[in-house]
Amino acid sequence: MSSGINDLNTAIYTALNVSAITTLATGGVYHVKAPQGTAYPFITYFAVINVQEDTFTEWVNDALIQVDVWSDSNSAAESGEIVEDIAGVMDDKVLTISGYDNNSKSIRQNTRLLYEDENNVFHQVMEYTVRWHKSM
Repeated sequence: MSSGINDLNTAIYTALNVSAITTLATGGVYHVKAPQGTAYPFITYFAVINVQEDTFTEWVNDALIQVDVWSDSNSAAESGEIVEDIAGVMDDKVLTISGYDNNSKSIRQNTRLLYEDENNVFHQVMEYTVRWHKSM
């Protein structure tokens, strides 16, 4: 049985790539890494860890997902506004993961604000846990 991580990545991209978010994150939404030269602000996301379990009646997947907001604005306000919009589409929401039961609620674990001195960029990190399963 595959882990379904590619299907989860597609579901996250679909959730984040909506006009409420991309109107502000004009540089786009990228899996793992934005292309060199991407204009700020932009979003990246990836699975930090993915664990799969066979309960003999279903496949259960638990993943920790990191969503990063990158902004070169003069303050954290721009990235903070994007974080609020991401929260609106990701906090306690059910993600539609192809081929899996639609009980994949994303639960935010934390949000941190960082400042990257070497390139003068605000970096907000959001972490979500997502659990999804498939009946056998």
